[in-house]
Amino acid sequence: MLIELLKDPSIVVRDTAAWTVGRVCEILPDAVINEHFLNPLLHAMVEGLNSEPRVAANVCWVSMLSLKLQVKHK
Repeated sequence: MLIELLKDPSIVVRDTAAWTVGRVCEILPDAVINEHFLNPLLHAMVEGLNSEPRVAANVCWVSMLSLKLQVKHK
């Protein structure tokens, strides 16, 4: 559900969803490094980079966190 909100028509919803995903990455990294969620999340992050600057900034932050988590778990 949260990943789907990254495609919401509202900028505020997408921005908040991206920030929330980032917090989940920080607080519960094992929830993100999961085969079920990681692929859809990464696809949503790539799409989100083309969003408005405030959304893209949070998406970029989340992307860096998720890459950092992947490296850490290998």
